[in-house]
Amino acid sequence: MIQTAKHPYELLAQFLDYPAEGHVERLRGFLPQLEEHSAEAGSKLSAFLDFAEVCTVPALEELFTRTFDINPACTLELGWVLYGQDYARGEFLVKMRQMLSEHRIPESGELPDHLTHVLQLLSRLPDEVAHPFAREYVLTGVVKMREGFGDAKNPYSGVVEAIWIVLRDRYDPQAEPETAP
Repeated sequence: MIQTAKHPYELLAQFLDYPAEGHVERLRGFLPQLEEHSAEAGSKLSAFLDFAEVCTVPALEELFTRTFDINPACTLELGWVLYGQDYARGEFLVKMRQMLSEHRIPESGELPDHLTHVLQLLSRLPDEVAHPFAREYVLTGVVKMREGFGDAKNPYSGVVEAIWIVLRDRYDPQAEPETAP
């Protein structure tokens, strides 16, 4: 199957999709393009895929749920990571819904602040909007998610780390390379 070139953020977002049959094989097809974009991030994603390839789909589903749905520190809802139950999260959700609509990004069954939506949006924003958006919201949220892993043995920590690496390199190249536990 020939993969069409996509923006690296769109490819990274797919690593955060709920696992299903064929999921790992599809992601493996994206790896060369991501490695070309960032060898460091590609290495993290490759390690995740090596793990995922020996898992059953139900085992990967269970790990995904345990990682992102049960652990509030690692939820994929960026607004929750940034604001918790504060009123500001509602404002952020409204802002995200408007931005997704403006850039013709369809919402899935996830809330508009879901990191998969945010990464897709970031891939379409003009630089003058993307830079402040990424620095204020996305990088801040992903750094908090990295800190929330605590157990770096969770294979999904490598996916979040890869996302951070790609975002850091683009939007905050002066950041300390290793700040995660």
